Amino acid sequence: MAYKLNPMLAEHFDDAQGIFLREQLTNLKREAIRIEFPEFKARSLIPVKTETNTGDEFVEFKTLERVGRSKIVSDYAKDFPTVTLRGTSHIGRIKSLGDSYGFSIQEVRNAAKTGTPLSSELATAAHEAIMEQENQIAFFGDAEHRLYGLFNNPNIPRSLAPTGVGGIDWSLKTPNEIIADLNQVVNGVSENSLGIHMANVLLLPLTKYNAIASTPRSATSDTTILQWFMQNNPYIQRVVWLNELETGSSSGDAMAVAYKLDPSVLQLDIPQDFEVFPEQVEGMHFKHPCHSRIAGVHIYKPLAINFLEDF
Repeated sequence: MAYKLNPMLAEHFDDAQGIFLREQLTNLKREAIRIEFPEFKARSLIPVKTETNTGDEFVEFKTLERVGRSKIVSDYAKDFPTVTLRGTSHIGRIKSLGDSYGFSIQEVRNAAKTGTPLSSELATAAHEAIMEQENQIAFFGDAEHRLYGLFNNPNIPRSLAPTGVGGIDWSLKTPNEIIADLNQVVNGVSENSLGIHMANVLLLPLTKYNAIASTPRSATSDTTILQWFMQNNPYIQRVVWLNELETGSSSGDAMAVAYKLDPSVLQLDIPQDFEVFPEQVEGMHFKHPCHSRIAGVHIYKPLAINFLEDF
């Protein structure tokens, strides 16, 4: 379907200018929606849920816990034990994210005269701003609007890093002490869940990641701490750096996160992905409102996640 200009806007342009503007706005909208922002990592580290109805104001989800266990039975047994899931219901809020981009009437006339395409930077910036806020909410939540992110969920186990011989910071710890910290956060998932869950992803602050990626395992080793850890840990498939973890702990210090990356464990709920609305005329300029909706991060199995703080 051909792009139709707002009649209040179209009346300010001749036919050639109108055709130019329709083509430009079509291209800009397509570009704004198409572009991706890999620097925002939330969607690559948290499974995304899009099934929630965008018209809802609240969403209900459950934290699940297995109840019951199996037993050895005889051939003619009838007393098979029941295993079920006990769920605790949670109500999450859904909030809209919005901004806009636009041009003045004169900017369009000048561009049409010279045949210069309208800059896509404004449309891209509008999309980027919404994705940046989505990323922030996905990790830290939004206390004012009562949205939970991954880091501020109160049900996830967390512990403080132990103090080494030289101190608590990794810059003061030996390679053995750093490896012990890595094992503590990863093994915490299997231990807290009694072996039901195994972490497969480890998130670290960039400075800590760089430290273990460039520090030898020992004075006589040709492998780094990170290489040794990946070779010897049976669970972790990926170690990823994340800037947000530099101040992710409860005290605003460094934090590590080990978790099972699976939609049955956690999901980032996006009822409405980024969208661009038709232009709205305001005086001698017009703007395109941009919009999305987010319900934060739902944690279904908190024991499949573990935090290590302040190192």
